[in-house]
Amino acid sequence: MASIALASLRATLEFEIQQPSPRVLPDELQQMRSILQDLAPLQAFLDKFNIKAGRKDAESRDVELKIKRFALQAEDQIEIHLSNIIVLANIKDATKLKEEDRRRELRGSLGEIRKEIGGLSQIVNNHPDTNDDSSKLPSHHQDIPLQLSANKWTHEIEMVGRYSELMKIKSELRERDHYDGLKVLSIWGMGGIGKTTLARKVFKETNDIDVHAWAMVSTKYELKQIISSLIQCITTMHPEEIEEATEDELACKLTELLKGRDYLIVVDDIWSTRAWDEIIRLFPYGRNNRCFILLTTQDREVAMYASGGSETYNLSILDELDSWKLFRNIFPFEKYVAPRFKKFMSHLVRVVEKCDGLPPTIIAVAERLSKCKNATQELKKIEKELESLGILSHNIRTHIYNQLPEDLKVYFLYFGVFPKCSEIQVKTLLRLWIAEGLVKQTCSMNIEESAYSCLEYLINRSLVLICNLSFDGKIKSCRMQSALHSVCAVEAQKEGILCAVNTLQHVGLPLSSVFSNSCRWLSLYTHGFDYYVLLGTNICRSIFFFCENSESKFVPLKFLRVLAFVPSRFLERENLGNLVFLRYVHVKQWFEGLEDIAPTNPNLQVFIVSHKGTIASSIRLPSKFWETPKLIRHVEVSSSLSVDPPPPSEVRESLQTLYWLSIHHCTEEVFSRIPNVKKLGIICGDGKGNSSSTEDNLGNLGCLGELKTLMIAFKKGSPIGLQNLNSLSLHLNIKKLNLKRTCLPWSEINIVGMLPNLEALKLKEASNGSDWNLSVQGKFYKLKFLYVEAKNLVRWKIIEDHPFFKDYHLFRLKYLVLKRCTQLEAIPSSFESIYSLKSIDLLHCSPHLKEFAYNFSDFLELYEYNPVVIRYVE
Repeated sequence: MASIALASLRATLEFEIQQPSPRVLPDELQQMRSILQDLAPLQAFLDKFNIKAGRKDAESRDVELKIKRFALQAEDQIEIHLSNIIVLANIKDATKLKEEDRRRELRGSLGEIRKEIGGLSQIVNNHPDTNDDSSKLPSHHQDIPLQLSANKWTHEIEMVGRYSELMKIKSELRERDHYDGLKVLSIWGMGGIGKTTLARKVFKETNDIDVHAWAMVSTKYELKQIISSLIQCITTMHPEEIEEATEDELACKLTELLKGRDYLIVVDDIWSTRAWDEIIRLFPYGRNNRCFILLTTQDREVAMYASGGSETYNLSILDELDSWKLFRNIFPFEKYVAPRFKKFMSHLVRVVEKCDGLPPTIIAVAERLSKCKNATQELKKIEKELESLGILSHNIRTHIYNQLPEDLKVYFLYFGVFPKCSEIQVKTLLRLWIAEGLVKQTCSMNIEESAYSCLEYLINRSLVLICNLSFDGKIKSCRMQSALHSVCAVEAQKEGILCAVNTLQHVGLPLSSVFSNSCRWLSLYTHGFDYYVLLGTNICRSIFFFCENSESKFVPLKFLRVLAFVPSRFLERENLGNLVFLRYVHVKQWFEGLEDIAPTNPNLQVFIVSHKGTIASSIRLPSKFWETPKLIRHVEVSSSLSVDPPPPSEVRESLQTLYWLSIHHCTEEVFSRIPNVKKLGIICGDGKGNSSSTEDNLGNLGCLGELKTLMIAFKKGSPIGLQNLNSLSLHLNIKKLNLKRTCLPWSEINIVGMLPNLEALKLKEASNGSDWNLSVQGKFYKLKFLYVEAKNLVRWKIIEDHPFFKDYHLFRLKYLVLKRCTQLEAIPSSFESIYSLKSIDLLHCSPHLKEFAYNFSDFLELYEYNPVVIRYVE
């Protein structure tokens, strides 16, 4: 927590220093810069002693605690004084004397903070281990190896699932002539997912290779021990010989044993590329030999590095069917077939689902239930453990957390604010990280790219699971496996930065005020977690509402940076003008006065209103919204609302996302005020039957050189859509286009195919026509994703002018989604020639179309084309 607290203090100072219009005087800014420089020795101390993780002495822990308390109190003091200055500046009758008093208090506080830093620096410099190089051990020399594989359990566990990976690996091992030299096959995934079990299965079933050997590496390894383990798998060697031999002598002996022979070596649980570089040099290979290394790791980067960019095998959690199969292999179901166990079995189903597909958890639950005397009572106890701390041991939980670099721990812990097993939109997660001040912009990456790289790191280390990818391979949504989420919640609450309050038990009680004063992140959702650390020394900076009935009158709002998924009734009673530190606001429902949250808030970065249901057409976000927030990056409101553009005097260069903007405002002059917007939503019509006649304004989109995503929609009740899209084709940079209720003829939609960079197209009732004939006019050369929702579409044909040329229609399409195309007779036969096609999703379409799609898939399989996945949802 000390590192996290210190990083937060630094981020607060940097945020203030980098303000486009500084809110503090030059001498105050200089004091802040000096504090940033003075913090460097404290950060260096924490970085150094983080490497020792679980081996810190009492004196080191005491220094850490002092740094943590200082950082928290210093940040609070700075923001208290800044708040007083900002609020006073918004009061018309405030005197200059009062302002000077506030600034004098800020300068005095900054001076006291510098003195405290000096005292702490002296303590750090006098620490006995400050100059001890033993603390500079590389990260792979940590003490506790993470062992979650199935071989820990009391009897042999049969491998479940992974059949596809098993067959592919065995196939590669059988190919004698395809590879010359050494071939490395990498299996990666989170701890306990079954990597070692799969490797053991391959190891046992590969009988046509001369030499088999196995070595465990883990986080703390000795190269000599690895070499001796491999040698003893091949030949007999007395312990005395091994003890007396040097590492180089053993390496030479291993080389002699392997030279000129076919071999399969399993290198299990390797954690770093450095370790791999040390190990790989041990293995000789010849052109006429089959030499294979099967590697397992939790780190994708290690897997890719070892495999030289070749295909790797990523193991995901077990699906529901395989989870049950694994459970049934251990648990004696035959004892519970009687009707009186019906309720118990229903409960058992829920508990196995809560294991979330992680084999060690499933095995542990099955073994405990198999051995207990009262399975019903034990099942209740297990369910409570799964919902709270999980069933991983304390050592494993601590290791998962401690093995992370210090600067990335906070990103891992942040997943604790979301409910267990919830799917998280990456767009939302990254914006929250940025708003919290966790992300630093680097020379090589902008701030969004830096945030994304942090997420990729966690995914590559198998700590976060990918739920969905976008058409271009970017991570669209993710989640944390249940057992790891428990680690997050425990560690974040131990560190005093998270309080995940069970809304069914505690909200509304007097105790709740204690929760809000003991954490930085307050998250309200229903759970079975009964573990709280109440420190009383924090000021809440972020609050997350995941329950509709959440009531949080006890939460002090003055210093909030993040208000996420907020019910409107929570804010209706507040003076929104006092929330001067807010950076991220996501409100579920529009209410009168919500627009006042921005004019007095210079820090606002993200403003979202996800209003559902009808609303008066005259309601919109007025121009005064743009008066103060110079740093605003994303403004997103429901399509039932609209946003007035910034006034002529205001240019918002940082704005990246804006919707919905009325088509009346889509002029060159307005677009000059938002020159860097990347995603724009345009709303047409007023929903009362009055149509818009300003579609020529679409031609002005050429002014937006950074625009990549465009959405055009008509409000419900607008009788006439767009007449044509001729002006749209002038804008050449659009990669994603979404048309909704535009009522265009299909011939006009063909014009979209002329956009040279278009990669994704969504058509939601974009046309009322029955026949879509794709002709030479638009070929959609780069289109990878096509979504069509058209209840009136009956016939869809592709008319090729040059069928033997490469540039036929949609030849790069990968994903096709058809929704509510209830009258569509067939998918165009030309799709048989789209070799890039990977999947077809049919959502609420006719059974006839389903039959056609499966016949289409069978045709491709018959002629050995790339398989196409067909998914049908009634």
